[in-house]
Amino acid sequence: MPYERVADVLQLMKRSADTRLDAALAREVCLRDSGVRVLLAGRVEKLGPSYVLNTDVIEPSRGTSVASLSEPAEGLEQLFPAIRRLSRRVRQTLGEEVSRIRQGDLELERVTTPSLAALKLYSQAMAMVDHGRWGPASGLLRRAVALDPQFASAHIFLAWALRNEGRPPSEHLPHADLAVRFSASASERERLFILGSRHDMAGEGEKAVKYFETLCHLFPDHPWSAHKLMVGYRRLGRWRDAIPYVVRHADQRPFGFRAQVESLLAIRIGLKNPAAAERYLVRALELAPVEREAGGPAATVFIQLFSGFEQWKQGSTGEAEREFNRVTEDILRGPVGEQESSAYHTLGHFALSLGKLRVAEEWYRRVSKTLKPSAHHAGLALVAFARGDQQALKGHLTRIDGREHRSPFAAVLSARLGLAHEKQSRYADLIGAPSGFGDIVRGERALARGRTREALALLEEAVPRSLDAAEGVYAISFLGLESLAGIHQRQGRLLDAVRVLEDASREKGRLHDGAAAFMWMRTQLRLAQLYRKLGRENDARRPEAELLRLLARADSDHPMLIEIGGTVIPARLSKRPRPTMRRTDVARAVDQTGSVG
Repeated sequence: MPYERVADVLQLMKRSADTRLDAALAREVCLRDSGVRVLLAGRVEKLGPSYVLNTDVIEPSRGTSVASLSEPAEGLEQLFPAIRRLSRRVRQTLGEEVSRIRQGDLELERVTTPSLAALKLYSQAMAMVDHGRWGPASGLLRRAVALDPQFASAHIFLAWALRNEGRPPSEHLPHADLAVRFSASASERERLFILGSRHDMAGEGEKAVKYFETLCHLFPDHPWSAHKLMVGYRRLGRWRDAIPYVVRHADQRPFGFRAQVESLLAIRIGLKNPAAAERYLVRALELAPVEREAGGPAATVFIQLFSGFEQWKQGSTGEAEREFNRVTEDILRGPVGEQESSAYHTLGHFALSLGKLRVAEEWYRRVSKTLKPSAHHAGLALVAFARGDQQALKGHLTRIDGREHRSPFAAVLSARLGLAHEKQSRYADLIGAPSGFGDIVRGERALARGRTREALALLEEAVPRSLDAAEGVYAISFLGLESLAGIHQRQGRLLDAVRVLEDASREKGRLHDGAAAFMWMRTQLRLAQLYRKLGRENDARRPEAELLRLLARADSDHPMLIEIGGTVIPARLSKRPRPTMRRTDVARAVDQTGSVG
């Protein structure tokens, strides 16, 4: 091990570079540098005029000797030949034993602390952080800073853990401030991450990004530099700039499930490169069982359904439904607990994209009412919205607590229905500005209150920003598009309304979840209606025909099928009676919640 490498480790231990290494200290150096597999501890004993040279081959992770070798030397002049003989035997022994010497079960992080016990706790916490398990991580980090109160990196990650648990600033910011205070004695890579994190927590995005850019440049192997820079760019609305760092983060953490999913979406949807994205899909599918055990069932169900959703986008709804059935059977075979119930939302969304409203409702109702009551009602609100059931929609929206479940989609629907109570009014303040989501909510509020000019200005600026997300387009974006087109139509600018909805039509390839897919289909239906108003019958038939292909597996009484009515009948419905009315009460109710028809 080169001297410089030993010196680097000693610095992390807050020891001088010329510190003498005894066996105990050398073992700790080995433990902190995960690339060291073997420690050799030697000694020389003098017996009268003779000498005995001894070497122990030690496994650092356990501190146990796997071999002991010795060579005699008859007199001082025989020492060097004895050393050469012992050296050959050590090399031979290492060749035999090193493959059987296991590395430590836990790879220790390279951060500054004199306490090996605190470092082990911190390293265990980082393994939790990789899976997004912030609760267990915060417990380990609290113990680490108790052992070393000046452990800067432990303080900053404890601040992140508490923040991600939803704790107030009064709990997490003091640890961030302690991290900054003690960062002067930490390494440069730790200091840059700590300072960038503190600016991030203060909402100073530009300053945070500068620190993370420097960190990425100087220390490209830092496990979190790419991730934080990716998040920083996104918050500033620089979605495209974030993509290379999304991919780098995934390559740095090949066993990080969520990193693989983010890279998959960035490459497949942001760069529109399915071939390059395939490796990340394969990695994510391989890691899915471990992620599910670690408490991430919703994300694993999403990735299991990813190929099925791609089939749906291509119009292969039969293949998509088979994939959906396969995943649901797997979910139902396993234990049903509170963690599993969070995956039911993802299944409900997928059923929504297939037009199976009753199936979607069944999955949403399975969401644990005790774990996330608001999530339970958010899903059922989607079904009520799809059916045009205004009374049910209001009932579910008023039961959503914005502090417990942040839903921009629900915030928009609440604004449309004039639900301005405290829980709903907090939504816009909880949504980041660069995404445009907050301004879409504000625009909907202004529209509901009759302030059309204000609503138009907000939506025209916010909707394009919301569509620019590199990893895909969200349901709220289509709600904003729908309202924007509605304003243009009501003011007599039909061609502007058509342009807005045609822009929405081109976003199909960037859909990545069922709720967004459902909203995209709504905009397609409104586009067909506008084409007819302009007398463009042939243009109207194209989106309707596509909708009927995508809804080939839908409930026979699906509002969109009834809305299309006598224009085109899908093959599987051709033997059923054609609707006698072009408009229905259900369709009218859908319009009342915000369509442009």
